[in-house]
This record gives sequence, C-alpha cells and structure tokens, in this order.
Amino acid sequence: MIRFIRLHFLLAFVLLLSSTAYSYPKVIVVQPSPVEKPWGMMVNEINSWNPRWIYSFSEKELDPTKRWGEFWFGDHPQHQNLQLKKLALNKKTYNDFAGQDISNSYYDWYQYHYPVLLKYLLSGRGLSLHYHWDPAEKRCNTLENIPRYEPGKVEVWYVLKSDKNGGLLMGLKPNVKAEIAVKAFIEENKKTENKNYKTIKKLRNMLNFVKVKAGDVLFMAPWLPHSLGGSPNQMDGDKVAIMEIMQTSDSIIRLSDWERSDSKRPLLRDMGDVAFREGDLKLIKEASNNLSNFVFRAGKINRNRRQVMGGFITSLVKDYYGINVIRIETDVAGISSDVLGNVDSYLTILYADGDGFEVESDGKIFSGESVVAAAKTPFKIKSINGGKTVVLIAWMDPKQWRPSSVYEQQECVH
Repeated sequence: MIRFIRLHFLLAFVLLLSSTAYSYPKVIVVQPSPVEKPWGMMVNEINSWNPRWIYSFSEKELDPTKRWGEFWFGDHPQHQNLQLKKLALNKKTYNDFAGQDISNSYYDWYQYHYPVLLKYLLSGRGLSLHYHWDPAEKRCNTLENIPRYEPGKVEVWYVLKSDKNGGLLMGLKPNVKAEIAVKAFIEENKKTENKNYKTIKKLRNMLNFVKVKAGDVLFMAPWLPHSLGGSPNQMDGDKVAIMEIMQTSDSIIRLSDWERSDSKRPLLRDMGDVAFREGDLKLIKEASNNLSNFVFRAGKINRNRRQVMGGFITSLVKDYYGINVIRIETDVAGISSDVLGNVDSYLTILYADGDGFEVESDGKIFSGESVVAAAKTPFKIKSINGGKTVVLIAWMDPKQWRPSSVYEQQECVH
C-alpha cells in the first residue's frame, strides 16, 4: 500500500513537471528599441506631436541633442528583442506561443527571430532612397560583418501623422528611365564632400512625390524605390510619422543618402554587383509604373470601417505577402479579440493615436506602447484615462513564415 502511494505520488509529480515545464506567458509587453537616424526627429519634436510614441523613455534616456528616427517593437538581426528571445529559447514554448509547430523551420533562423517587425518611423528630414528585392529571391546581404544570403521583403506603411505638405518619394516618374536614374545616383554617390545640392534636387525630382495624411496606407512593394520625408526640392520638408509593418529581413539596396556626405552607411556604390543587379532596372521601372496599386487613401479605407461591440474595426491589409493589419478604435468599454476571428499566429498590438491602451487577459492588465499576445489568446483592448484610443494589430500568415533554409549561414562572396 505504501509502495502504491509512493508510486502514485511520483507519477503525479512527473505529470506536474510535464505540465509546467513548457509554461509561457500568453501576453508580453514589448519595450521599444530606439534607433538614432540622421533623418529622424528631435525629442522635443516627437513630444510636440505625440509623447506616447516614446512613452517608455525620458529625455535623460533619449539624448535631446540627437535625432531619433526609429523605434522597434519586435525582432530583427540588428536589434534583437530580449523578451522575445527569452520566450523562444525553448522550442516547445516558442511553438505554443506562435500557435504551430515551427521548430524545424523559422525557429532555427538567426537566433529565434519572429517573422514580422513593427516600428515607428519618425521623419524630420528625408531618409535615404532605397528598395528591397523580392521575398522569393535570395541575395548576398553585405551590410553586416559576415555577409549572408537572405531573402527580400515587403513593407506596409500606415501614416500616423503628417504636416500639411508631408509626404514621401515613391517610384520613378513615368518619363524617367531606370538605367539613367540609377547611373546618376551612382555618380553622385561617388562624391564624399562638396555635394552639389542642385544635383540632389534634380535626382529627387526623378521620383514621384506622394503627399500623405493620417490614415493613409502605402505598400512598399519589391523593387519600388522609396524615401520618407522631405519634398522633391528640399530635404528639410514637413515632418511625417508612420508605423511600418515589415517582414523580418535586413535586405536593402540604398541608392542615395542625399547630401549627407558623412554617412557611414553602405550605398549602392559599395555593393558592386553582389546585391544590385542589372536586371533590377527593369523591375524598378515596372514597380514604379504600378504606383497607383500601392497607395491607399484614408477616405477609401474608412469605407470598410465597421462598428462592433465597444468601437470600430477596420481591415487595413489582408494577406499582402502574408502580412495582415487591423485597426481598432475603442474606449474604456473595450473590444474583444473575438472580432479578429480564428487567427493562427501570435499578434502584435501597437499604439497609434489617442489615449494609451491596455490589454486585459486572464484577469491581468498589460499596458505599454506595444503588447504581443500568443496565438488564440482571448483578450480585450481598452483605452486608459477614459478617452478614446486607436491601435493597430498585425500578424503574419503562418503559411508565409520562411523556413531557415532560405537563410544560408555560410559567408557569401562580396
């Protein structure tokens, strides 16, 4: 009898261990990673627009003499989020959180990075002109100490706020030949000092200027040259703030950093023909000619805005290369995650406008600029301070998660 009791106790103990060994948090508050950029905003400029974009920081933590252009909420080769990495150290934990068994595919890539990254881009001046290759194509990425083969990416930009004449450069104008434009950029990039701003203005005027306002959505399709902020004739243009939702990748071909002759960042001239290829010229022109397919105005988007219990929900992006984005507008009443349907992927929730927000799940409250919820986790989004709040929820279709085999770790030739 005593032996039976001991055996029963041992079995119960083993079951308890097995049930708790892979426990994981269902909701995580993700702290932003600030990134200094020469085209970013000063702290006082950000605070004058919306201090909640940098709610986690004080002026002591963000040097007020520097320009801050990006705030990252997620994972990326250059800025790995320690909270998400800790979660992913155990494959079972990672798979449970993600909602599927991916232990032998995406999980193995580059120290457990997640497939979608959200970040704020806050532009006080024009950022570099660049494009990305197609997600289905692998190229040698030479931007890090150990070059590696990496697939391309797409991005979705949601305009948070814009000055009256704020906008971006996007795609070559119809009368501009890609080979002439790229050659002109290469020649200007060769200069390391005494940049001719008349030439810079001429280069900028080869591109379409797309004026934007809050609520607009733009797709940064493969091969489409783009540059946020400024205008065709000046760099210090009206300010623009966007939320960027992108596939996790470090693929970029930078055509120009404009007049910033002291920039240390690799330009097209530094990459030879490893990342850039002559065949890109045709693809750049084709993407530019399809510009109207990549710009979605707030007025038209809002026609899809529908009322639900607790507020409004709007589908902004549906399965663009696997990227999905929903906008939630609510108040203290809150909106339940039931409105999202059966999403088989973890969700990233990021503050957009209005009062701050909090996520209530399993009797607990989580608040911050960004919150990540495990797949199929019930929760409610509510505003704080009694006002209205606007948040974006983004996720990647699991079928579009790229296996580790597309990220070849061996050094590629540069």
